[in-house]
Amino acid sequence: MTVEKLCNSIYLGDRYCEKVIIKDNIIMFQINLISRIKEGAREWEYYNDKDLENGFLVFDNVINYTIDNGSTINDEIEVHYINNDNGNYYFIVEGAEYQNDANTYKWVKFEIKCRDFYLLHNNTKIRE
Repeated sequence: MTVEKLCNSIYLGDRYCEKVIIKDNIIMFQINLISRIKEGAREWEYYNDKDLENGFLVFDNVINYTIDNGSTINDEIEVHYINNDNGNYYFIVEGAEYQNDANTYKWVKFEIKCRDFYLLHNNTKIRE
């Protein structure tokens, strides 16, 4: 499965980001539940056979990244595959950063350029 197809197979509606880990050349977003869209379907349709509880979106071999309007994502999250330029993948990851009072939030945008993208669940890389 291509990186674009993998990214487009992810459903994150009604899900939230538990934490963001940035270390060396890896950015990981831990999601409370990552669902997958069934092969051949255009929408999620409540397909749960490939759900990943507490799974990660992993952007590996990060070339560069920027974070606009905040510092982290700790609630709703969206991931958008933008393009592939000679094996370098470009993504936009957006989500809410709630403040301590839980009444104030801002929409944060990560722009990520990397060489690899996959899901991680129970120490297993998922590429399809």
